Amino acid sequence: MLRRAAFAVLVLAGCGREDPLETAAHPEDTAPADFFQDIAWEQTAVPTVLSLRWSTAEPASSRALFTSPEAAVEGSASSDSTGTEHQVLLLGLPQATSLSVQLEATTATASHQSTAIAAQTGSFPFAIPEPELSRRDVASQGSSFTVITALTPQGSFPGILDAAGRWVWAWPAPSKVARTLISRDRRSILFLGEDETLVRVALDGSWAESQQIPRAHLDFLELPDGTLAMLGRELRSYSYKDFELRYRAETIVELAPDGAQRTVWSAFDAQEPTVNTGTVTGNSAAGSGSIDFTHGNGLAYDSELDVYYVSLQLWESIARVGRSDGATHWLLGGKHSDFAVSDEAPVVGMPHSIDHIAEDRLLIFNRSLDTGGCSQATEVQLDLDRMSAEPSWAGTTESCLQVSFLGDAHRLENGNTLVVWSSAGQLDELTSELESVLRINLPLGYQLGFAQPVESLYAE
Repeated sequence: MLRRAAFAVLVLAGCGREDPLETAAHPEDTAPADFFQDIAWEQTAVPTVLSLRWSTAEPASSRALFTSPEAAVEGSASSDSTGTEHQVLLLGLPQATSLSVQLEATTATASHQSTAIAAQTGSFPFAIPEPELSRRDVASQGSSFTVITALTPQGSFPGILDAAGRWVWAWPAPSKVARTLISRDRRSILFLGEDETLVRVALDGSWAESQQIPRAHLDFLELPDGTLAMLGRELRSYSYKDFELRYRAETIVELAPDGAQRTVWSAFDAQEPTVNTGTVTGNSAAGSGSIDFTHGNGLAYDSELDVYYVSLQLWESIARVGRSDGATHWLLGGKHSDFAVSDEAPVVGMPHSIDHIAEDRLLIFNRSLDTGGCSQATEVQLDLDRMSAEPSWAGTTESCLQVSFLGDAHRLENGNTLVVWSSAGQLDELTSELESVLRINLPLGYQLGFAQPVESLYAE
C-alpha cells in the first residue's frame, strides 16, 4: 500500500522554516509581450529546484535555457507541451545560485527568443555536510552527476552531487539509507531505509510516497520496465541435535509497477548452511537471534542477458542469477566457486558491490582481498569457456584506504571508474592509470552511501 504525504508533513515540520510550502512566484515583465506571456518562476519545496511557467501566443515547442557564470552552470529544460501553456523544472543547480534564463520557442512558421530573466535558488532548510573538492581535472573527468546518500550522526540525506562536488538536490530521510536512485523517467528520487520502507519523492518535493516492504534492505535497482528489484531476507530453520538453528540469507525481491511482489531467488537454494556456519546476530529486522549465512549487500542487473549479480560477503562470492527462473548460474570466489582462481591473484574479498561491464567482465568493490590489505575496486576478467577468473585492474588510492562498511564502484562511459570509499567519506574518479581526476571528501565523521552516476537529470 502506498502512502503519499505532503513535503511539509513528511520532512520539513519542525525545521525552523515558518511556512515550508509557501513559495512566492516572481512574475517577469521583461519578456516580449507579443509572444512570451505570463512568465513566472518559483523555488519549489526543494529550494535548489526551480519551477518555471510561461505561455506562448500560439502553439509552440518551447524550452528554457539557463546559465550561471558565477557557479559555472548551464543547461536547458524542454517543455512537454506543444500548445500554449508551458512548465519546466530547472535542475542541477547549487544552493543560493543566481542564474539567467532565456526562453526559446518554435512554431510552424517562426522561432522566438525572450529577453533574459533573472532567477535564484534557495538553501536547504536543514544541515547537510558540505563536500570538499580537493581534486578536479575537468578535461579528464567523466562524471556529471552522482546520486548518493550522505550519512551523518543526525541522519541520512539522499542527494545529488554535481560534477564540481556541490549538492544540487537533498532530502532528509526518516531512517538510515544506503542506496538512493533517480528514477528512469527522471521524475522522482527513490531510497530504501533500514526500516524497510521504500520512499519515492518528486524532484520538486511536491509529493512523497512510501511503502513498507518486509525484509527489504540495503540495495535495490530499477529495471527498464519500471520494476524495482531489491535485496530481501529469508529465514530458514535447520535441526542441530535437540534444537533448531535459525539462519537468514539474502533473496532477490521484485516489486512490479502494478504493486505485485515476487521472490526471484534465495541464497538457500544455491547452497544450504552447514551447522554453525555464519555470524550470529542478536537483533535483526529478519528475526532476533538468527545466524547470518550470506550477508548479501550488492545487486546489479544485465538487461541483455536478463540476469542479476549479487555480492555475498560471508561467502566471499558473487552469484549470477537468472531472472526468469531464479537459477544460480555460477558462483565466483569463495569455497564453492565455479571458477578457478589463483591464490596469488584473488578476485573477491569482502565484496560490497558489483558493476556489470560485460558478460565476461565485472567490477567489484572489495573491502579486503587479503588480511590488512587496501580496499579496492577490482576489475575481473572471466574466461567463461575455461571457467577461470583473474584480476585485470585494481583501483586503489595512494593512502590505502580500508573501508569498514559499504563501498561502491562504477565504470563510466569514458573508461574512468567512480569509487566510493564509504566509511572514509571519500569519492574518487580514477583513470586506468590510477590518477584521481575528481576527489570529494565529506567532513570527518560523515560517510557516503552507494552511488549512481548519471549523465543528465532530465529524461532523454
